[in-house]
Amino acid sequence: MNRTENRVLGYLLKHQYATNLNEFVKTFPKNLQPAILKAVRRLQNLGYIVESMTSEGVVICLQQDKKKEALERVSSIYIHDPSQDPIEELIPKNYSILTTIDAEHKQNGGYGKYAICYSKKDKHEIRCYVKNTKGELKGIHLGSIYDPDSKISNWVKEIDKIYPHTPFSKEDVKNKFPVDLRGNNQPTKAVMEYLCLINFLIRIDDSKETSKYQRTGKVLPITTLDEILLLNETQPAKMCFNGGEYACTEEDGLYAILY
Repeated sequence: MNRTENRVLGYLLKHQYATNLNEFVKTFPKNLQPAILKAVRRLQNLGYIVESMTSEGVVICLQQDKKKEALERVSSIYIHDPSQDPIEELIPKNYSILTTIDAEHKQNGGYGKYAICYSKKDKHEIRCYVKNTKGELKGIHLGSIYDPDSKISNWVKEIDKIYPHTPFSKEDVKNKFPVDLRGNNQPTKAVMEYLCLINFLIRIDDSKETSKYQRTGKVLPITTLDEILLLNETQPAKMCFNGGEYACTEEDGLYAILY
């Protein structure tokens, strides 16, 4: 790899791994611009960078799996790149990972990562960690499905109120859910992925549209004394008499159970 190609890699590393090609080339004197373009094309052929068309023109991005190698090529001293750290190594030790999911939208030439985790002290206490393409880690507390006031439980209640029987998308959530519940895109994705994981939602994939979700028949667990008493009140008292089985409620009185 020649010096000009290393200059291209160095620029991408300094500018968060992506840049507008036209603006990048213009930073060099005109007599050097053909050589810079030639270096870009060669790096494309070698698999170091990829270009894509955007509304702002052609953008070149450093490939995710080539960042470490590019760092080693442009510097004799290895500089630790936190964006290359696996998310599994960043999760706090008091949490364990249930599953990891890629972000849906590319940023800085790569995809972020979501790790849905549970507390080692309480397997129902859920927190999602999000790692962006810069290597920065953010925690999103989801809480427990057994806590009626948690983010997870409130999400299920809101879905049951607005979309109990109809499919919905993340865009629908943005338009219909309270802002303090849905937050920005990251908490929304974290909650919906976890609800799919524990079967409160199913994902309906459509190649022509964004993914849609459908509420399943799974119900929130009974957590309060009032709910338990209400459930017991609706269940008839059962008894056996003269070889038969009977039930009794205040509304219907005593009646035989027929099988």
